[in-house]
Amino acid sequence: QSQAEFILYTTLRIIGVLASIYMFLMGLDMMGSSFLVLGGKGAGDLFTIVDNPVTGLMVGIIATVLVQSSSTSTSIVVGLVGAGQVSVKYAIPIIMGANIGTSVTNTIVSMAHAGERLELERAFSGATVHDMFNMLSVAVMLPEEVILGAITGEGGILFYISKGITEGVLGDVTDVTFTSPTKFIVSPLTDVFVDPNKDVTKALSLGAPAAQAMPTGLTGSCPSTMDCSNYFCVSSAMTKNWKKVNEDAYEALSECSTYFPLLNHGCGSDTCYLEADKFYTESIEGGTILDGGAFSGMGDVAGGIVGLIFSLIIITFFLFCLVKLLHTLVMGSAKKVIMRATNMNDYVAILVGLGITFIVQSSSVTTS
Repeated sequence: QSQAEFILYTTLRIIGVLASIYMFLMGLDMMGSSFLVLGGKGAGDLFTIVDNPVTGLMVGIIATVLVQSSSTSTSIVVGLVGAGQVSVKYAIPIIMGANIGTSVTNTIVSMAHAGERLELERAFSGATVHDMFNMLSVAVMLPEEVILGAITGEGGILFYISKGITEGVLGDVTDVTFTSPTKFIVSPLTDVFVDPNKDVTKALSLGAPAAQAMPTGLTGSCPSTMDCSNYFCVSSAMTKNWKKVNEDAYEALSECSTYFPLLNHGCGSDTCYLEADKFYTESIEGGTILDGGAFSGMGDVAGGIVGLIFSLIIITFFLFCLVKLLHTLVMGSAKKVIMRATNMNDYVAILVGLGITFIVQSSSVTTS
């Protein structure tokens, strides 16, 4: 083989590796989106039942397993805390549970090596490192949070650390977001097939607005087509999510002051609406999570299942291609160079893992 042929084949293999990595990441993203479509509504309802640390831990695990994305479940928790629906004290166990639930992804990926016994053994061993690290961390930190929380009345070490960092870094800023570069790169292709509406899940997690009985004898003019027996206080968090779910239907809602200008509704900073329960039932509970992509016409269940199967095929095939291409690249002298580079100090390895996960914003991607 001439030097020109060697350079050409090596270049093609490197391009193949990069393409395989891209498609592999796209498959992971599609799998998360498909799980969100299948379990999104159930996951959203789960966050409304958190009333103790153990329940919070289980909710975090189940919700993240359902949507296969700790980013999705934790972003819902952040929104709930910001809206005052869940306290930081109960949010911490949910986040712990989300970190356990997200470790399921790499275990699924390790099954792609089932054709090679030795590779499966190594891959599964690598996957369980993530599982055991998260489980052991929770086993140590959760009891500490519960015990110190009972003593102080607020929370444990994690509570006070997060409180101090938040006050020191953010101050009065309450809405901070960070877009994952990996998500930004692969989402356009994922959305061609599966494009879920996460706002439906977030709106469900906020719950339905409570009905308040309309005072008797109140002066006003209620249209015959409307039910004015109750009014509803809609928070700013609900308003933000409801607009994203169905802006036209939300804009059609009638404020209480339109027909009852003298109503002392007591909603405070919230907005008083009539028939808000109807909007919640039709647009949120009856809304469709899979509202875009090639599989959207199949509905949530069928589209989610097809998307999940398709994503598993993509992950398995391109992981196989990636492994084979890497095998050809690391043979001979190149293997020695790469092995020398990866033989690093444990603490440096921790920093590398931290840096990669921070950049891609997904521990599932890094461990997978």
